[in-house]
Amino acid sequence: MEENRKYVRFKAPFCVQYTSESLKEEVPGVIKDISMGGIRVLLYTNYNVPADSIAFFSILLPENTLQVSARVVWSQLEGEKE
Repeated sequence: MEENRKYVRFKAPFCVQYTSESLKEEVPGVIKDISMGGIRVLLYTNYNVPADSIAFFSILLPENTLQVSARVVWSQLEGEKE
């Protein structure tokens, strides 16, 4: 199958901590892949992250921690159909 994505995705299995303005605690997760257009993150929770919300991530790199924020484009609970 031909890939029609604007940016190439790279596997980036880094651990993350997720939070948002509406959450009072951090949620652990892992980055599945990353590109110039965004990241795909698997969170270890059943919290439904709202589209268009602002997410705050602490990306746990081997040498340091990177703090980033991002706008959520879409989210899906495990087991839901796309």
